[in-house]
Amino acid sequence: MLLYVVLLVSLVAAQDNIMSCMFCEVITEELGKEPTAAGTIQGMFKRCSRMGLVEPVCDQFVTEYAKRIFILARGGVPAAAICDKLNLCGERR
Repeated sequence: MLLYVVLLVSLVAAQDNIMSCMFCEVITEELGKEPTAAGTIQGMFKRCSRMGLVEPVCDQFVTEYAKRIFILARGGVPAAAICDKLNLCGERR
């Protein structure tokens, strides 16, 4: 029984990593499209609004990670590398 629980928790964690990576990749595509931080964040939420049933999860992701994404981008990290720097996509690749 314990092995089943461990495997189930591992599966849920892996799915969470995949979703976080996907959200991060979609959201970071908005970087540089708008001249202001407010416009970029609005664009991120707009992308979430196109995701149907997972929109609330995407919105939560933006709320949680937008500040860290901007800090990395402002520090010169390319948009394509931000998700790896946040350890959201590293295991998948």
